[in-house]
Amino acid sequence: LRTGLQELGFNTGRSATPIIPVILGEDTLTFRFWRALFDRGIFTNAAVRQAVAPGCSLLRTSVIATHTAAQIDRVLEAFEEVGRDRGVLP
Repeated sequence: LRTGLQELGFNTGRSATPIIPVILGEDTLTFRFWRALFDRGIFTNAAVRQAVAPGCSLLRTSVIATHTAAQIDRVLEAFEEVGRDRGVLP
């Protein structure tokens, strides 16, 4: 998932754990992105000011051993679609 997100052009920071941040920066963008993913059946956690530094809002994603390659591909497709819709990706 991390590699796929990076290849799409998302900033995943330096995390080396199963929790993969997708740094979006702005609180409003982060919440709108979260909602668009949620509406597509993808669950993430939004972290905004007070939990993270101003301008560093992010979505927290995670992968566990029972996730299949098909599920990860579906998540990547949703991130790409929402990223383009929200202007995060070109």
